[in-house]
Amino acid sequence: DSESCGVLSTIHTQSPDIAQGVDREGAGDQGMMFGYANKETPEYM
Repeated sequence: DSESCGVLSTIHTQSPDIAQGVDREGAGDQGMMFGYANKETPEYM
């Protein structure tokens, strides 16, 4: 429930190896997100 859940955020600088691939091939970082939508805000967050 929202009273006892936690939020983990791990954002860091992109790897130079990935940046090199993005510049040449158009690929990028990938991430994993999960959650649910509700009607409490206009954005359904």
